[in-house]
Amino acid sequence: MELAAVQTTSVRRFISLGTMVYDLQTQGEQGVLGQGEVQRLMKKIDEEKLKVREIESAIDVISQERKPQTRRILQEKTPPPPA
Repeated sequence: MELAAVQTTSVRRFISLGTMVYDLQTQGEQGVLGQGEVQRLMKKIDEEKLKVREIESAIDVISQERKPQTRRILQEKTPPPPA
């Protein structure tokens, strides 16, 4: 759940960043990437990308920990083949 929320927020920030850069560029602004608000959004996006990687890594760890349990449960539930 948290992963989806972070990804959604990140997409919204990308849209805001793209809109802002485009608007500034079309207005003839120079040094658009140096603008404070642009830098702030870029920093937030980088933070969210890091958070996504951390969550995905935690999911991978949990998945690896559960694989032996899942196999054992499946083996216990699987009936033996007919003789």
